Amino acid sequence: MKKISVGIVILTLVIGSALAGGQLFVNHQAEIALEERLAEVKDKADVQCDKVSVNIFTGVASFQGLKMVTESSPAPVLVDEVIVHSFRWGQGNPNQQHFEVIGIKPGANAEAYFPNSPMNVDLAKISWDLECDYDYNPEHQTLDVNKLRMAEAQCGVFDMEFHLANLNLPQTPPSSDQMALLTIKLLFQAKIVGASLTYEDRALFQLALEKAAREHNKSVDQIRKELGETIKAQMKINQSPALAPILEQVQAFINNPEKLTIRLSPPEPIGMQAIQAAKTVDEKIRILGLEVKA
Repeated sequence: MKKISVGIVILTLVIGSALAGGQLFVNHQAEIALEERLAEVKDKADVQCDKVSVNIFTGVASFQGLKMVTESSPAPVLVDEVIVHSFRWGQGNPNQQHFEVIGIKPGANAEAYFPNSPMNVDLAKISWDLECDYDYNPEHQTLDVNKLRMAEAQCGVFDMEFHLANLNLPQTPPSSDQMALLTIKLLFQAKIVGASLTYEDRALFQLALEKAAREHNKSVDQIRKELGETIKAQMKINQSPALAPILEQVQAFINNPEKLTIRLSPPEPIGMQAIQAAKTVDEKIRILGLEVKA
């Protein structure tokens, strides 16, 4: 019995030592990866990180306590934590990424980022979270952004996804001089397979209504009514059977601002040129498969 007990203790120590050594190794790999990325942007930003760790079992990397300063920054930007789910012990595919950025906020003097803040938002408590999950296939020239989520407790939540075809992204990052032309080129080449945007309001729309009411010396109900009248006027001007239900859903959101979803489900992948070639609003809505739901 004593021999068995001693054997178990020794085995536990060996496994523990192996795990500890492995943990130190993967943490070091993450630190190297971070240093390489920071070296790439050192001319544009000074980025500091307090702690780097990698889950030895899942390969998920965590970067905590980040601080970024650029020449154009009115104040430092702080990030509580960046979680890279697709790190995979440093062997992740750069074309397939899933990451979260938690607690993005100004480090000091939040008013510098939001001069003349248009709404009664507590700037000292502003904190954004971001999550992105995408897969780019260079062979098939497809981009699937399966999740792009931005959330702020005082404002709301934006949930997006979009799927593009015929998208030939460059293998090396373009220079700042090339970026504008490349973006235009990609926009005209790419085709929309599907997309959706859902906005869940927490206070932002109500705050916007209150701001408009103050500026025009009117009540919130009056502003809401005027928006409704503007929508009705657009329906009369366009005389579009396809546009009418969309504007009705926008009106429903104005009356009760909780959630609004915009979805594109084209019958076939469609590019910018085909959208521009459509002669009527109804035709554009049809070829885009545009739906709006409050």
